[in-house]
Amino acid sequence: MKIRDLKAVIVDDAAVKSIHIKRALQFCGVENIVMFDHQEALWEYLETSEADLIVTDMHYPLAKGEKENEEAGFILLEKMKQREHPIPVIITALSTRFISSRASPINFTTVLCIQPGQNPDTLSSWIVFVLE
Repeated sequence: MKIRDLKAVIVDDAAVKSIHIKRALQFCGVENIVMFDHQEALWEYLETSEADLIVTDMHYPLAKGEKENEEAGFILLEKMKQREHPIPVIITALSTRFISSRASPINFTTVLCIQPGQNPDTLSSWIVFVLE
């Protein structure tokens, strides 16, 4: 599958960070990108649509109107492990210190450290590496 044909989903409640990730995906050539600010919307989307890649933050609401859940990213990973065909997940975080040890044993997961104002070219090169 060519990168431009991928269907990517971003799950992050921080609008600026979501846009930054979207731009990096577009820089890589991904054109079909959907964004959600809570996890419930992701699962509803996946009931009727397909995705080839999920880019998720670690802390965001599980449902609309709820407060941020610090375990949201890990909950997503656990649910994804239960799927017959897990979708590759890129976890974005300001620090990978506590995430890598919990996420690295999962073979469809990559952890990226996203810094505010990071050059989209740097982020894009990591995304291309993950997708290849």
